[in-house]
Amino acid sequence: MARKHYSLEYREQIVALVQSGRSITSVAKEFGLADQTVRNWLKEAQERPLGWRERERALRRENARLEEERDVLAKAAAWFATTETTKTRPRSSSS
Repeated sequence: MARKHYSLEYREQIVALVQSGRSITSVAKEFGLADQTVRNWLKEAQERPLGWRERERALRRENARLEEERDVLAKAAAWFATTETTKTRPRSSSS
């Protein structure tokens, strides 16, 4: 069976439900998760240093910005390449 991958935001929401007082079993059952999966996520959340989530979000934002810049530069390079090859060269006059 293939292993499912859950987003960080989803895992954080599940952990928040448990931290708000709900039992691991009830949260796991409601969302179709194994109890041990929720326990693992809870343990990971408790072991993370403070500010880890904010740092990850900042890195994701920067990554998105860099990908956008890369795409713009690729389009510009393609445009310049096509305009350079389609320029008409002056004809030499042989009089």
